[in-house]
Amino acid sequence: MRRTGIVHQELGGCISALGHGDLLAVVSCLSSIPQEATVIDLALVRGIPSMQQVLAALHQDMHMEHVTYAEELASFNPALHQLIQQTVPEENQSVVANEQLKAESRAAKVYIRTGENQRFSNLLLRAGYSVQ
Repeated sequence: MRRTGIVHQELGGCISALGHGDLLAVVSCLSSIPQEATVIDLALVRGIPSMQQVLAALHQDMHMEHVTYAEELASFNPALHQLIQQTVPEENQSVVANEQLKAESRAAKVYIRTGENQRFSNLLLRAGYSVQ
């Protein structure tokens, strides 16, 4: 049994299986998800778990090379936007139109559905690699 980090079996296995450059879509419970997509549903009720909680856990357990989010995020979810600014270097962030984010997310290996209840609170994470 793991003592630290993500203990959700599917999510932990997904992170372990990511290769450099693989995409992971982390979406709110308001988002539509392509029918053919692999989904790890973490949502319990609206707001639980929040996108901030999920992003913080992912940040501890995986190397995020890049994050892409919609330009509306800063207005609709300032707390999440601030967390991204604090944890991901600016040069590793892309801000795009919401429709472009949806289109790029179709290439995600997995969709992680959160309980986040704020519009435009979707992220596309690109896995990096750690050399130790």
